[in-house]
Amino acid sequence: MFMLEKNEGISQIKISKEIGNDKAMSTRTINKLIENGFIYRHQDEKDNRAYKLYLTPKSKEVIPKLHKEIQIVVDLITEDLSEEELLITMRSLEKIFEKTQLLRKKENL
Repeated sequence: MFMLEKNEGISQIKISKEIGNDKAMSTRTINKLIENGFIYRHQDEKDNRAYKLYLTPKSKEVIPKLHKEIQIVVDLITEDLSEEELLITMRSLEKIFEKTQLLRKKENL
Protein backbone atom coordinates (compact mmCIF):
# COMPACT_ATOMS: atom_id res chain seq x y z
CA MET A 1 0.00 0.00 0.00
CA PHE A 2 2.88 2.36 0.75
CA MET A 3 4.30 1.77 -2.71
CA LEU A 4 0.92 2.51 -4.28
CA GLU A 5 0.66 5.65 -2.17
CA LYS A 6 3.63 7.02 -4.12
CA ASN A 7 3.00 5.22 -7.45
CA GLU A 8 -0.71 4.75 -7.92
CA GLY A 9 -1.40 2.97 -11.19
CA ILE A 10 1.81 0.94 -11.06
CA SER A 11 1.58 -2.47 -12.70
CA GLN A 12 1.41 -5.66 -10.70
CA ILE A 13 4.63 -6.87 -12.36
CA LYS A 14 6.51 -3.65 -11.59
CA ILE A 15 5.44 -3.69 -7.96
CA SER A 16 6.82 -7.24 -7.66
CA LYS A 17 10.16 -6.09 -9.02
CA GLU A 18 10.27 -2.97 -6.85
CA ILE A 19 9.46 -4.84 -3.66
CA GLY A 20 11.72 -7.74 -4.56
CA ASN A 21 9.11 -10.45 -4.16
CA ASP A 22 8.46 -13.18 -6.64
CA LYS A 23 5.31 -12.78 -8.72
CA ALA A 24 3.41 -15.51 -6.86
CA MET A 25 4.02 -13.90 -3.47
CA SER A 26 3.05 -10.47 -4.79
CA THR A 27 -0.10 -11.88 -6.38
CA ARG A 28 -1.16 -13.51 -3.11
CA THR A 29 -0.54 -10.28 -1.19
CA ILE A 30 -2.32 -8.14 -3.78
CA ASN A 31 -5.27 -10.53 -3.87
CA LYS A 32 -5.55 -10.33 -0.07
CA LEU A 33 -5.48 -6.53 -0.19
CA ILE A 34 -8.16 -6.56 -2.90
CA GLU A 35 -10.24 -9.05 -0.91
CA ASN A 36 -10.05 -6.77 2.14
CA GLY A 37 -10.98 -3.67 0.13
CA PHE A 38 -7.67 -1.80 0.33
CA ILE A 39 -6.73 -1.79 -3.36
CA TYR A 40 -8.27 -2.58 -6.71
CA ARG A 41 -6.82 -3.59 -10.03
CA HIS A 42 -7.73 -2.24 -13.42
CA GLN A 43 -6.74 -3.83 -16.71
CA ASP A 44 -4.08 -1.84 -18.55
CA GLU A 45 -5.60 -0.30 -21.67
CA LYS A 46 -2.32 -0.68 -23.60
CA ASP A 47 -1.55 -4.24 -22.50
CA ASN A 48 -4.48 -6.57 -21.83
CA ARG A 49 -2.22 -8.96 -19.90
CA ALA A 50 -1.17 -6.31 -17.38
CA TYR A 51 -3.08 -4.81 -14.48
CA LYS A 52 -2.59 -1.47 -12.80
CA LEU A 53 -3.17 -1.15 -9.07
CA TYR A 54 -4.96 1.65 -7.25
CA LEU A 55 -5.76 2.54 -3.66
CA THR A 56 -9.36 2.52 -2.45
CA PRO A 57 -10.83 5.24 -0.23
CA LYS A 58 -10.56 2.74 2.65
CA SER A 59 -6.78 2.46 2.22
CA LYS A 60 -6.37 6.21 1.81
CA GLU A 61 -8.03 6.56 5.20
CA VAL A 62 -5.86 3.87 6.82
CA ILE A 63 -2.43 4.85 5.42
CA PRO A 64 -1.96 8.00 7.56
CA LYS A 65 -2.82 5.93 10.65
CA LEU A 66 -0.24 3.33 9.64
CA HIS A 67 2.41 6.02 9.16
CA LYS A 68 1.61 7.38 12.61
CA GLU A 69 1.84 3.93 14.24
CA ILE A 70 5.13 3.21 12.49
CA GLN A 71 6.52 6.53 13.71
CA ILE A 72 5.48 5.67 17.28
CA VAL A 73 7.40 2.38 17.06
CA VAL A 74 10.46 4.05 15.52
CA ASP A 75 10.44 6.70 18.24
CA LEU A 76 10.14 4.02 20.90
CA ILE A 77 13.03 1.88 19.64
CA THR A 78 15.31 4.87 19.05
CA GLU A 79 14.53 6.88 22.19
CA ASP A 80 17.79 5.87 23.90
CA LEU A 81 19.97 6.85 20.94
CA SER A 82 21.81 10.15 20.92
CA GLU A 83 21.41 12.48 17.95
CA GLU A 84 24.77 11.30 16.63
CA GLU A 85 23.89 7.60 17.04
CA LEU A 86 20.56 8.14 15.33
CA LEU A 87 22.24 9.96 12.44
CA ILE A 88 24.83 7.19 12.03
CA THR A 89 22.11 4.54 12.15
CA MET A 90 19.98 6.31 9.54
CA ARG A 91 22.96 6.82 7.22
CA SER A 92 23.93 3.15 7.59
CA LEU A 93 20.40 1.98 6.85
CA GLU A 94 20.24 4.24 3.79
CA LYS A 95 23.50 2.76 2.47
CA ILE A 96 22.23 -0.77 3.07
CA PHE A 97 18.97 0.04 1.29
CA GLU A 98 20.78 1.59 -1.68
CA LYS A 99 23.05 -1.45 -1.95
CA THR A 100 20.11 -3.87 -1.90
CA GLN A 101 18.44 -1.82 -4.64
CA LEU A 102 21.59 -2.01 -6.79
CA LEU A 103 21.89 -5.76 -6.24
CA ARG A 104 18.24 -6.26 -7.10
CA LYS A 105 18.62 -4.27 -10.32
CA LYS A 106 21.68 -6.32 -11.31
CA GLU A 107 19.74 -9.51 -10.61
CA ASN A 108 16.92 -8.41 -12.92
CA LEU A 109 19.23 -7.59 -15.85
